[in-house]
Amino acid sequence: MQLESHEFELYSRQIKLPEVGIEGQIRLKSSSVLCIGAGGLGAPLLQYLAAAGIGRIGVIDDDIVEISNLHRQIIYRRDQAGKMKVDAAKARIHEINPDVTVETYPYQFTHLHAGLVKQYDIIADCTDNIMTRYITNACCVQNKKPFVFAGISRYQGQCMMFTVQNGPCFHCVFPEEMMSEVLPDCNSTGVIGILPGILGLMQTNLILQFLLNLTNSSFNTFYQFDLLNMSLQSIEVKKNPDCNGCSRQHGMNLNFISPSEFKSLKGSEKSFTLLDVRSHDEHQEFHIGGICIPLSELRGNLSALNDSIPVIAYCQTGKRSAAAALILRDSGFHSSSILGGIVSMKSCGMI
Repeated sequence: MQLESHEFELYSRQIKLPEVGIEGQIRLKSSSVLCIGAGGLGAPLLQYLAAAGIGRIGVIDDDIVEISNLHRQIIYRRDQAGKMKVDAAKARIHEINPDVTVETYPYQFTHLHAGLVKQYDIIADCTDNIMTRYITNACCVQNKKPFVFAGISRYQGQCMMFTVQNGPCFHCVFPEEMMSEVLPDCNSTGVIGILPGILGLMQTNLILQFLLNLTNSSFNTFYQFDLLNMSLQSIEVKKNPDCNGCSRQHGMNLNFISPSEFKSLKGSEKSFTLLDVRSHDEHQEFHIGGICIPLSELRGNLSALNDSIPVIAYCQTGKRSAAAALILRDSGFHSSSILGGIVSMKSCGMI
């Protein structure tokens, strides 16, 4: 692969860097990045990757542009409200750099789309969904793909590059038991608009460093950024030999069933326990059956379940039930989670 004549002018300031040069620019042009989530983190990442000359970018997101997004998701315009984010993002990327190949995937990333990971050189997790991060980690470990994550809340952010083969994975830093905790996102706690912009650029920086072989010191390092104090802490993280995500003797098996599979299972003669892990108030307001044990109370009430019968957990969106399924699995149960939860079942017209 070679650079076209207009690309020498476009990337001239970048090519002047001795650590980049023509060879490095060609390397960027030959590279591909999959961005999971086109929100506050993905907005700056996508634009700067395009401007840097990444040859192929994948964007996966099932959401539409909303007015409340615009204060932090600056890749979108007000007149794009109601449009799919992946389509609006693609249009903006091509405005910045029409040479970039953009692949769009207008759906939520799940274990069913693990094949996408194989098609890209590096994965960027730009979601605010802890379950998606675990799924991304599992797919990247399996396919030996590096991935960079960032998370934000209020005035603080975290960022780290996981190279998988040479260091810890996401599970090493965030063990599965953390899924049972209430992990805040910007929808519930709020966020100042520039914070995801900063963290998204930190992700972009790590991606470019990796693709250009600029340094190894930034990898396997956990970064904690405080916007109010303008402080950046860096913590070196070691691989956990007993990690359920990346050690040889372990492996994270995420068992999901789709709403249609659950419907078929209900119509069969197979025995299972249906478990609602939402709050008691949520269960009383609406439920699809089963017993209710809130996720926060599950570990202390495992005796209420029969470990000889499969347990199918559900919640509103599938996040809490996925965490519950992992807790149950680690406690000796055969467990699974309904993908997308009640929201998905309603959208499918099942309830």
